[in-house]
Amino acid sequence: MNESFAFVSIDCDLYDPVYKGLHYFYENLNHGGYLLVHDYNCPGYDGVKVAVRKFAEEKKVAYFPLCDCGGSVVIMKP
Repeated sequence: MNESFAFVSIDCDLYDPVYKGLHYFYENLNHGGYLLVHDYNCPGYDGVKVAVRKFAEEKKVAYFPLCDCGGSVVIMKP
């Protein structure tokens, strides 16, 4: 699939699909594009935080937590 994305929202609640989704969509994300990951700070979905932190460390990218109901996080591709 040769698609590119400007904005992607990931709301899978579990470590594995979030982690794999981050890798897939980041590679296909336009420069200046955004990934929004829901439930980063949501109790009961601890795998989301682990997946985001591991991904960010591997890719050397920053992430920005939001003050929304699910504790989402945003990653921008420079």
